[in-house]
Amino acid sequence: MPNIDEIKKTIETLSPDDYGKLRQWFSERDWERWDEQIENDSKSGKLDFLVKEFEDDDKIFSEARLPQNTGRRQSRNPHVRV
Repeated sequence: MPNIDEIKKTIETLSPDDYGKLRQWFSERDWERWDEQIENDSKSGKLDFLVKEFEDDDKIFSEARLPQNTGRRQSRNPHVRV
């Protein structure tokens, strides 16, 4: 197996087209590894805190949007008293 210096030298000799293909392959490989890590972390429960944060934030946001129940009917027209 070539060492890192040999790999670097080989990369420097690539044509622009081949260099672009290598960069594309490397980028896709990075994303695949990232996806694998996220999946493994999710299965192991390492990301459960994110789900909890989302649920808590969603609950706070939902409650903030609900009108307060005053027991009185409210009119949409500000000039009408109910």
